[in-house]
Amino acid sequence: MYWTDWNLKAVLRANKFTGEDFQFLRNTTHRPYDIHIYHPLRQLPMENPCGENNGGCSRLCLLSPTGNGAVSFKCACPDQFFLRPDNKTCIANCTRGQFRCSGADDKCIPKYWKCDGEKDCADGSDEPPGDICPERKCRPGHFQCNDGHGCAAATQLCDGQNDCSDGDQR
Repeated sequence: MYWTDWNLKAVLRANKFTGEDFQFLRNTTHRPYDIHIYHPLRQLPMENPCGENNGGCSRLCLLSPTGNGAVSFKCACPDQFFLRPDNKTCIANCTRGQFRCSGADDKCIPKYWKCDGEKDCADGSDEPPGDICPERKCRPGHFQCNDGHGCAAATQLCDGQNDCSDGDQR
């Protein structure tokens, strides 16, 4: 048996015949007012349009009823992303102060994370090999000035103080 306890703000269970196996299933910060349990045998068989290949959506596939008993869907994007005109693909909404990761890891990171010695993009596109990034002279996580000598903590960037001799603070 399952029940909610408003004083304990919890969902609990125990054997309905003996009371044994008493267990707290979930403590919450809010009062759980009721529980709905749906047995699989009481569910109408229905095809899930998001079940195969996420409905073709790159990020979120949201189910919606059509009113005639069928189920439809539409693609959506999480915060900081927008849906392309194909209504399937989300792309990161990067600002001028951000770097867009490449490949399947489409996300935005602060520009000062590029060439900082730490891979922040899954494909490593923020730490390209070769001569694209200057030789690192700063500790990982610190911004390296374009002059190649100065270093600034991330908290110092764009704070109104000139921390780089070349004035670069992106």
